[in-house]
Amino acid sequence: MVGSYNCLRLDNKYVFQVEVYEKENDNTKFFEIGDKKYLFETVRVGQLTKLISHEGKFKDSDILNIWKINAKKYDLNPVSNEDGIEKLGGELMEPEQSFVNYFPDVPNAKNVNIHIFGLISFFRVKAGPSHQGVTQGPNWNDPSSIYEWIKQLFTLNRGRNRLVKTYGADFVLLKRDDTIEVLWNGFTTLSGIATRFKNRDRNDKGLHPIPVLAGGPGIGKSRFLDEVEELIKKKAEESHNNAFTNMIVINTTYGNSTVADDIDEKIQAQASLAIRILFEYFRPKHQDYPQSYNFVSFRSYCRQHHNNSSDVSDFTLDTALQIIYKDFVQINPTTPNPLLVLVLGIDEFNKLHIQNKDVCGKLIHAIGGTMCGPPSNIFFIPILSGTIEGPLNDYISGSMHQPLLLPLYLLEDDDAIAIGKAMKLFDDQYVKCHPYFRMSIGDIGGHAKTLEFFYQIFKEQLNQKDGHINKIKTVNVMDDVKSAVKRKYHLDSLSEWMTEPLAKAILGLPVNKKDTIKVGDEFKSYQDLSSMGILNLIPVKKGKCYNVRLPYIWVFILVQSSEHSGMDYWKSMIDYDEPMHWQNFEMFNAKFWALRLSLFRLLGYKKINLGELLKGAKFSRGFPNVEVSLPKDLKICKLRHQYPDNEFDTEDNKMDNDDNTKDDEMDNDEDDEMENDDDDDDEMEDDDNTEDDEMDDDDMERVNDNYTKMDCPYLDISKNISYTFLNADGAVWDVFVFLRITKDKFLCIAQQVKITSVDANKPMTINQALFNNEYTKVTKAMKCVPAEEWVLLFLTNADTRNLSIKMNKNSALVSRNEFLEFYGYTYATNEKIYINSTDEDSLRILGFSKKERRRICEKRQETYLTNYDDIKTRIRISDKKFRKLKRDGRIIF
Repeated sequence: MVGSYNCLRLDNKYVFQVEVYEKENDNTKFFEIGDKKYLFETVRVGQLTKLISHEGKFKDSDILNIWKINAKKYDLNPVSNEDGIEKLGGELMEPEQSFVNYFPDVPNAKNVNIHIFGLISFFRVKAGPSHQGVTQGPNWNDPSSIYEWIKQLFTLNRGRNRLVKTYGADFVLLKRDDTIEVLWNGFTTLSGIATRFKNRDRNDKGLHPIPVLAGGPGIGKSRFLDEVEELIKKKAEESHNNAFTNMIVINTTYGNSTVADDIDEKIQAQASLAIRILFEYFRPKHQDYPQSYNFVSFRSYCRQHHNNSSDVSDFTLDTALQIIYKDFVQINPTTPNPLLVLVLGIDEFNKLHIQNKDVCGKLIHAIGGTMCGPPSNIFFIPILSGTIEGPLNDYISGSMHQPLLLPLYLLEDDDAIAIGKAMKLFDDQYVKCHPYFRMSIGDIGGHAKTLEFFYQIFKEQLNQKDGHINKIKTVNVMDDVKSAVKRKYHLDSLSEWMTEPLAKAILGLPVNKKDTIKVGDEFKSYQDLSSMGILNLIPVKKGKCYNVRLPYIWVFILVQSSEHSGMDYWKSMIDYDEPMHWQNFEMFNAKFWALRLSLFRLLGYKKINLGELLKGAKFSRGFPNVEVSLPKDLKICKLRHQYPDNEFDTEDNKMDNDDNTKDDEMDNDEDDEMENDDDDDDEMEDDDNTEDDEMDDDDMERVNDNYTKMDCPYLDISKNISYTFLNADGAVWDVFVFLRITKDKFLCIAQQVKITSVDANKPMTINQALFNNEYTKVTKAMKCVPAEEWVLLFLTNADTRNLSIKMNKNSALVSRNEFLEFYGYTYATNEKIYINSTDEDSLRILGFSKKERRRICEKRQETYLTNYDDIKTRIRISDKKFRKLKRDGRIIF
């Protein structure tokens, strides 16, 4: 024995000890209750009550409450009720709580103070002489008995508490038309409220599917329940259905302060919900304890009060609904036997399922049964809500009631902006003038909780800036949002095992719901991850597979937290301070290609079919059906000389200044960045150490771990397979790689990049003549390349017109139509910039230096900048930067 607790029976002042023991081998502390040992660190108060009841010689029929105290025995002698206990600093110990929450340390055995005492029947109602000492309460099978009892003992505060009490509670409700439409009218063969109402007297379970809001956390489920009353009333008015005039909405929850626990298991399924219904509808306060009365106190009181024929475990959903009806009739006595529409929201239902699947399943049965046969004059509409997509389908199907899944789509960017405008945080002019703001809204991806974080932080900064909205740094807001999302959803801890789903999201690879990944020591399916709110599964157009989707800001956090080398290239592509990834389309594609190869390797591929590697592109006839090996330790290499070193007509390879295409100039140390003369723009600078860890050739220059420069590829083609090459200016193609087919055979993939420019009279389109011209040059140049197979991968953000590549053997095309499927949904959009109104900080997106940004702000105050030539002349930018700005095409004048 390492210590003991001195306990006292308050009714007869009997003192006894509850002892704590310790294992000899590891010093683990425990209690002995009968023939079982309960660890000190994990035992619940309710479990320990059994030991105290036995040692204190309480009767089995006694309803025992135990209190924490630290007092002398003689101080407790005059105490006989809970009032005296509280005056001595006593604290009621809740059965569902861990014992260590009250006593972190074991008292020394020499301590003579009383630590715990037991009190029979904490609350009592007045009883007649024949019932003295008996806890009096209602007949829990009789709604009239319960109703009179609750009115007698409690102050009732009828009304509805909102489930959402955070900043987002004030958001205007948008993007929920589809949700209420399905709830009201149903979906396919599943009945909604309107059809169910017509068939309310029929008890066929096929006519009464259970409405379900299922999805990840933070998408607006609880908020929909808060607003469902007005939404249903509006639908009823549109349908000219006057029966919905008498409607009561009660929203219960198995989270927050009424969280599911082991007491719900003890009192069983229906009672756990029925007590919550009474508590949420009446919002009762005990007349003796109005300030401190909460759900746990109310439930404890209900458990202790009963008559000889029933206890609270007999309390049913049907009985609870009848009590609500009785109260409604008493408050509205004008119409005899009125019809009442009773809507019951059951939020965070998944937490009861986690607590006890059997109890949860029984409650589903009860809900379905009550829908088919509700109490007289009640039309019952339950709505289940929670992160429960997978499990809920299992136990709803077990109850033979079909789920009516209510859609909760992510918000569109326009909706997200409209919410902020409705809160008067900004106006249309601010949205137009601040690209960083618009890009931030896009990165949030319509996730309601993340948007709430964003606007809450935005509002705080607006207050700090005394209402000067242009002083707000959106980048700083997003940094705080990322921190809030990390804390809320623990994304840092997910990064290790989320690598595979993240890779599939970036690559756009479909998954089956039942596919599993290893999470710690167990395997979880993608359906499980969706149910946990970690990701969304979007059905593909054909087949039964799903694409993995995550909000872009979640992708950012997961990638930055990942320690896997395959994510290195993606980290440089999603840096929020450099949100424009298309300024240098060739470099972007080089990085994207290295990322693509790395992620396939990360997913376990050592070899892959060429068609799968280029998934999303359009292929010609005769496209090589070969399998290629995926290299390790990829690097990007910029060539100083054209490859191949051809002897073709140089006019064929020049870019006409009037041609709406882009070939970046990358012949100095500022290759892949626009010039900047301040330190707040990230640049890839040369490392002083020019030695390469793996190669010591004279022409090799190492810039960093993933980027090198050299004159030309190795003559030994096998040495080139770990490199993605950026070709020199004027070469036939822009980016290329060598991949191994067999030990002695290789494939060359040549990427030709074309990107539109805004200074043409109309947008560029890729037609047959343009494509054929590029194809002919590549075909001719490939004769100088020592590879057994080759393909042309033509990449453009332009549209095509009258173009077919079927007859251009060995060709693959990615145009605007294939853009999303090839690059994936995670790429950043090519946001347009209003140069005459955009704030100074946002001009960084275009690559302007600090001096240039200030000069722009000064010059546009004199007269607006009118075109690119005007920028070059008045802002005094270099020829190189001028060409880049024109080719990027991001400026609106």
